[in-house]
Amino acid sequence: MGKILTAFMVLTLFAVPSLAKPKGFYLERLPRGKNVTLPLPATVFVSLKNRVTLAPTDKSQSISLSPINVSKGRSKPIRVAIFDANADRVKYADIKPGLPFLYNFKGLDKISLVPDKLGKRIDRNMRLRIESNKPLEISR
Repeated sequence: MGKILTAFMVLTLFAVPSLAKPKGFYLERLPRGKNVTLPLPATVFVSLKNRVTLAPTDKSQSISLSPINVSKGRSKPIRVAIFDANADRVKYADIKPGLPFLYNFKGLDKISLVPDKLGKRIDRNMRLRIESNKPLEISR
C-alpha cells in the first residue's frame, strides 16, 4: 500500500501542471517610497498600473522585459515607456509574448519604467516581467 501511495504522489507532482504564480518579486509587496535590492535571480513582476524605478548594481548590466499572465490565461502585448536621464528622449517598447525586449543600462544611473496595455481592455493578471543578469535595485 505504501509503495502505491508513494508512486501516486510522485506521479501527481510531475504530471499535474503547477497552479502557483510564477516565482519572483511582486512590486505590489513593496510599500510606496521604499526600495530593495534583489539578488540573483533578480526577477520582478510589475502590474500594468504601476511605475517602477530600477538602478543597476554594476556597469555592464542589462534587463529583459517580457509580458506575462500570472494566471492560466494568455499573455498579451504591452507597451513600456523607458525614462533614462542619459537618453535624449523617452523610449517606447512594444513587447510581444515570446519576444523579450533587452535593455542595457547606460552607466549607473536609474531608469523608470511605465508599463501600459496595448488594446482596449486591461487584464488584471497581466504583468511586466523584468529579469536582470546581475542584482537589481528596485523602488516604487
